[in-house]
Amino acid sequence: MKYIDNAANLYIEIPRGVIKCDGLKAMEFIRFRADERGDIGRIERQFEFIINVVRKAIIENNILTNIKLLKLLLKYIDTNINFQDLINLIRNASDADLKNIEMMRIPGKFVKLHNIDFIEPDEEKTKNLIKKFMNRLSHIKGRYLPSEIKVQVLNGSGKSGVARAVRDKLVRNGFNVVEFGNADFQDYEQTVILDRTGNIKKSLYVARVLNCGNVYPKINHFILVDVTVIVGKDYKKILR
Repeated sequence: MKYIDNAANLYIEIPRGVIKCDGLKAMEFIRFRADERGDIGRIERQFEFIINVVRKAIIENNILTNIKLLKLLLKYIDTNINFQDLINLIRNASDADLKNIEMMRIPGKFVKLHNIDFIEPDEEKTKNLIKKFMNRLSHIKGRYLPSEIKVQVLNGSGKSGVARAVRDKLVRNGFNVVEFGNADFQDYEQTVILDRTGNIKKSLYVARVLNCGNVYPKINHFILVDVTVIVGKDYKKILR
């Protein structure tokens, strides 16, 4: 793997075979695109890199024991995940079988904007891809019964009666809705589903029933529910 771009001050030279990368070599590997696969090949190499980072840092070396490193990582990662939720995600990942980790590339087409190449996502194909993926996840071994999942439903749409309607749909599907009411804010554009316990399977089950792709970890053991649904202005889609 060899590439030289004097204008961009980029010099990449990585030999064949298995090598141990330092930070600079790792950056060379994930930036390389000078082959017949171009940007697609670079994306695939980035997938490969992420899997190997997970294997090395989380599974083999237990990154959870190095809190300073975790805080440093969070400093340089643009995310709305807070530190405690990050710990819970890593703890779940440390028990994961890497064979079960699936990565997908957003479907789209190549476009040129201001003389720069981009991949423009295909919105409809992306929605279908996410839907198929979540349906597959909801059927994995060890799925919970709906009655075993405690759900809180909060109305953030600004439309009266929506929380009750979503509660009724979940109850019809067998879920244990223990509370419904209004969210702190009434301007949610999209419905979000929050994992409150660190058990993402329960949230994904609720998400499949509600046709919702916005699932996030937001651990809070004090509210005594497994899943919180905050209904947004897209409630008509949720209630289909």
